[in-house]
Amino acid sequence: MGPLKRNELELLFKAWELKDLLSQGEVTILMSASTLEHSLIWKRILTGVKLSEIAKDQTNVERKLQDHFHSLEKKNFVGHYSATKFQSFMDCPRKFYFSYVDEIFPSVGLKQDFDQMDAGTIAHEIIEVFHKRGLKLDELPALTKEIMQKFIKKGSLTLARETYLKREIEFNHRAGNGIRFIEEVKSALGEEIVWKMEEKFEFTTDFK
Repeated sequence: MGPLKRNELELLFKAWELKDLLSQGEVTILMSASTLEHSLIWKRILTGVKLSEIAKDQTNVERKLQDHFHSLEKKNFVGHYSATKFQSFMDCPRKFYFSYVDEIFPSVGLKQDFDQMDAGTIAHEIIEVFHKRGLKLDELPALTKEIMQKFIKKGSLTLARETYLKREIEFNHRAGNGIRFIEEVKSALGEEIVWKMEEKFEFTTDFK
């Protein structure tokens, strides 16, 4: 007899363990007849084991669906609408609800850093608050730190100093570019423009 291969030896050990278990008492094996018929491995493991087939009637029990969340408070969306949010609602209303109403939609990101969704929101909020307060560009760095601290507290984040400084530069740069673009539009039109940010609004009850 030649030497046994490793996987062949492991299979024999498993077969011995199973047969030892079967010999210790009454054991019920739940296995379909087709599995035993077509699986060569199970045939080899159960070689020498006497199996008795037991037929069991299966009755379908009719179950009624229950809405366990029916009595919970129904929340409404409160906040600003944007193209991204409208697109999210068109793609999947449930995703919109979890993301922007319940705010429990999972997002992949490290707790030691901002996720991509928050990063975009921070830059937009900096630009919005900048115009609402009528600030100047030299006041932008302080505003960037203020908005970052708001999101750090909200997400219970702990940022390493290197990561914090890197994100601060990124948000300051992105917001600065957006603010300068708006100023260039104003200059190109040659007239003073009153910029109004997104305001909260609600649909009427008869809206479908």
